[in-house]
Amino acid sequence: TEDYVPSFGGFTRLAISAEEFQAKRASAKFEEIEAAAIRQAKPLIDKPIYIPTKWGDWIFYYANPETGGRLVPLDLERHKDSASGEIFTDKRIVESYRTILHNHVNRAAVSLGWAYLWTGEDKYAAEVKRILTTYANVYHTFPERADRWGHNGFLAKYGGRRYSQSLSEAVGVIELCKAYDLT
Repeated sequence: TEDYVPSFGGFTRLAISAEEFQAKRASAKFEEIEAAAIRQAKPLIDKPIYIPTKWGDWIFYYANPETGGRLVPLDLERHKDSASGEIFTDKRIVESYRTILHNHVNRAAVSLGWAYLWTGEDKYAAEVKRILTTYANVYHTFPERADRWGHNGFLAKYGGRRYSQSLSEAVGVIELCKAYDLT
């Protein structure tokens, strides 16, 4: 019915149980745990992470197509092979770099979530909220499933939306769910 209100139990549930949370807070090592979380999250507050608003292609395309050499980003659109000095700007490489950026955002959200959990400081939760609301606002604009073979929608049976495969999509959303749960 419309009056139904779901019950989710104690805070938190996914990343750590309420009992584990209480035990860690009461432990002699809590200050170390809290300091480590702050150390990881502080740079993400000082310089908020860039959140891609377009999908990412297969990560293995982020290489020099001739040599397989790993690339280094110069900016969002230009990527350099350190060995050859060649600069790449093609669509596939730019999109695959976005996958790397999406992965960074996932990890950042979790780090910020842990910092919020241990410190209770709203600045960490606010940054998680920025990440999650950005994705909520743009997710519908990503391809309706796309895969490495050029299929889209129903034909991309292994495709994702933020990523080019559903497995990567699932792993990424688990991290975002943990960040949500921690905050």
